[in-house]
Amino acid sequence: MFLNSFSHYRAVAILFVVAGHSYTLSGVSIDTFSERFFANILQGGTTLFVFVSGFLFYHVFYKKYEYKEFVLGKAKNLLVPYTLLSLLPIAYWVAVGDPVWGGYFNPGDESVWQTYVVPSFKFYSTGRFLTAYWYIPFIFCMFLLTPLHVSYSRLNCPVQAVIFIVLSLLSIFMHRPIHGIFVFQSVLYYMPVYLLGIFCAVNKEMVYRVFFGKEYILLLAIAVFSACQAWAGVWGNYHKSPLEYGGLDFMYLQKVAMAVFFMVWLSRFEGFNNKVINTLASTSFAIFFIHPYLMFVLGALKSRILLGSSGGAGAFIMIFCLLVVTSVVIAAIARKVLGNKSKYLIGY
Repeated sequence: MFLNSFSHYRAVAILFVVAGHSYTLSGVSIDTFSERFFANILQGGTTLFVFVSGFLFYHVFYKKYEYKEFVLGKAKNLLVPYTLLSLLPIAYWVAVGDPVWGGYFNPGDESVWQTYVVPSFKFYSTGRFLTAYWYIPFIFCMFLLTPLHVSYSRLNCPVQAVIFIVLSLLSIFMHRPIHGIFVFQSVLYYMPVYLLGIFCAVNKEMVYRVFFGKEYILLLAIAVFSACQAWAGVWGNYHKSPLEYGGLDFMYLQKVAMAVFFMVWLSRFEGFNNKVINTLASTSFAIFFIHPYLMFVLGALKSRILLGSSGGAGAFIMIFCLLVVTSVVIAAIARKVLGNKSKYLIGY
């Protein structure tokens, strides 16, 4: 059964992802408590995407699930556009070297293998050649693990909850990988979020019954966790080596509360249809693929008109709208020119 609320959810999720990236690019000041608090609300939107992916895995694919067909379908829809869109940026970074990621992608010697092949493979396998592209290798690894997700779906509710809590404790102390390079760490970190999506799909009536009309509880949790992070003087996502201690990941806790909040709150609008929201939902993955290219161009231009010398709310709003609208326009043009084949280039 089609859930219109989760179509809306996809639109919300992509807006949070782009907003988080726009916030950093715009040069907005993030010094005071209130600035850090607001920045923390906007950052970490990937968690919402992972939650939706887990929910839709159960809601859409579970009943007709067949491993080979599922993985091949995801490879066609994800890896084909990912591969095509990776060619130019990988070639660029291999040519200029690794000035950003601590030398991880630099060649080990002057041989062709070490100079070109190894760095290219590292860039491709990590997605660390454009902002946000790390998500594709990570989520595809998650799809490879679907036999585990199927088994989780069949467990009773208390056991599912215990597994989610135990894995969440691991995520809270492990944090996301440095620069998003270590894919296995990303899989461990986001696994409980994906399982939470499955849990909420399996037990959606219970989730709605518990939180519907009480969304303020989840909003309060979001505010408290964002405030705790801001009081600690931290904003944005937590990144570190997996075995180092870096305190509690309040961003994880905040975004888990937000994931459930939007599921419940958006269910109020199940019968609501809006052309703009539907367009954002249908082009969400195209926006995901396209906006990092636009960010790269903006960052390279360093335009004072767009970025400003000191940034600010105006610059943030301008860049956010520019990234979203331009991405949607490019997606629409590609669909017009290429028809259904455009999904193999931009995911739409």
